Amino acid sequence: MVDVAKGIGILLIVLGHNTVFTDACKLLASALGAFRIPFFFFVSGVTFTLGVRTFATIALQRADAWLKPCAVVLTGIGMAKIAAGVATAEALILSLTYAAGFTFAWPPLWFLPHLWLVYMCATALLLYGKKLFATPLRKVLLLVAMAGIGYQLLQAFDSPKENPQCSKELEFSRDLFDCGLPFNADLLFITLMFFLCGNFLASAIKNFRPNALATIATLVVFLSLRYLFPIPMDLNARIYENLLVSPLQAFSGIYIMLNICFWLSRSVSLVAVLTYFSRISLFILIFHAPVLYAILKLMPRWVHTPWIVGVAAFVIPVAVSAIMYAVCSNIRYIKPFFFPVKTNRASLPG
Repeated sequence: MVDVAKGIGILLIVLGHNTVFTDACKLLASALGAFRIPFFFFVSGVTFTLGVRTFATIALQRADAWLKPCAVVLTGIGMAKIAAGVATAEALILSLTYAAGFTFAWPPLWFLPHLWLVYMCATALLLYGKKLFATPLRKVLLLVAMAGIGYQLLQAFDSPKENPQCSKELEFSRDLFDCGLPFNADLLFITLMFFLCGNFLASAIKNFRPNALATIATLVVFLSLRYLFPIPMDLNARIYENLLVSPLQAFSGIYIMLNICFWLSRSVSLVAVLTYFSRISLFILIFHAPVLYAILKLMPRWVHTPWIVGVAAFVIPVAVSAIMYAVCSNIRYIKPFFFPVKTNRASLPG
């Protein structure tokens, strides 16, 4: 079920970037946006285990798995743009060092450096801060405190809706700190809250069984909240509008998704497909955006049926990402740049 959840999580991210879908199905897209990214961090927390690894070991392993391919892609894009005369070396250095979404040519890559930061903070907390969550009550208080601090911290930064400059920063300046911190650290308390919640509940999630009454009640709560408070959530854009409603919508959506994942995991064929998407999730995250944007820009010139464009903008980017996974995993001169040194796993959480 957890593998299914990871596979669905990355597909929901691709779907959320498809403007044909978000324009045609605004209510559904808005509902998915209320929990899509929190769901991914939650599932990442479920799959995270310390084992016997040290802080330094985890830092190096996760940097090798996520920061390295992110840096390779950013460097390749940056060098190509410099050669074409449409970017500067300063913009490339900024994206590699500041590593926030508004400094990236492909904004979805913000997830990789931030997930590394979440892993490091979670590792430090689980290794050295055990007294903070020694009892169930302390765990709840810790998560509530993170939710409150995270919300207040996020209010100190602009979103692209308030400050158009935050949609793209290309040079070092004091304005960077109006839009967010390096590695999107201003999001940390919120994303770490969802991550730790998944980690604290890992055993229960791995043995999850649906409860009809709880599912119906949660669905009613989620739909009621969406009807009464149709607020958006976009963490990369610093849009997190309500201290209570935003996390309640996210957690109720996560519970509904767990039910869906449980039933989907009953099908052997669906498990095989979704587990594959989970395995190549890193490549989907890296490569889907440019393909998707190209399709949305070019395909309507020849195809005038929106739903065909929308389906193509979902299927083709995922297919191209799968091809890139196959290519990179089978060419020995490319493989070290995209895969961890001692493992061939390409999925995000783990």
